[in-house]
Amino acid sequence: MLNVDYFYSVPMILAYYVCLILWILLLLALETTLLWALLNPLNFGLIYNIVFGIFYQFKKRNKT
Repeated sequence: MLNVDYFYSVPMILAYYVCLILWILLLLALETTLLWALLNPLNFGLIYNIVFGIFYQFKKRNKT
């Protein structure tokens, strides 16, 4: 079974951030509307992973 530390390590949080930026740039390159590029459902999943991962790292560092 996979550990949560793998999904929310610092390199993975940075990877989620890079994927989010590249996804938005791809949508803009495909000439979608700016509103759709920013409010795309995949963006919410990536933003959730970034925010949850940051809070997970803070909580993990405060425990030790």
